Amino acid sequence: WSGNVAYRTALFDDGLRFDTRYNRKGTGIGGGSDGIMFRTLLGRKCHIRYEPEMCITHFIPDNKLRRTYFLKLHFTAGKKAGMYEMSWDGAILFGAPRYMYQQLVMKAFLALKLLFTQDSEYMREAMNVSYLYGVMSGFRYKSRSGRKNSYEK
Repeated sequence: WSGNVAYRTALFDDGLRFDTRYNRKGTGIGGGSDGIMFRTLLGRKCHIRYEPEMCITHFIPDNKLRRTYFLKLHFTAGKKAGMYEMSWDGAILFGAPRYMYQQLVMKAFLALKLLFTQDSEYMREAMNVSYLYGVMSGFRYKSRSGRKNSYEK
């Protein structure tokens, strides 16, 4: 996740582009193209520099400070990862990789345990559950529609 990034425009001269499939639509939740851009740049051996003195003022609406927003954000990021990045040749159950169901159940039980013990890590695990469920949903959608991701030929 990034809040503010500056790029040398020369990077875009040879066809480098943001993956617009990750853009938010209207008032919906979106994003994720920044992470893909970073992985692409690292794959091209580009130098990335962190500038700790770089400051921004970012006004965040109240609705983006709620737990439900973060759960929806992680679900959407997972769904897009499942639709556009994930490939799997193994066993499928109800349209998603079978191994993911065990992961989902284990993460959900952990999140519930943390919720009921009032552990501060509850929200992190709840976001992990939301992301994983999103990946499964995105993979299921991709499988049903016959789409291929950007890594498949």
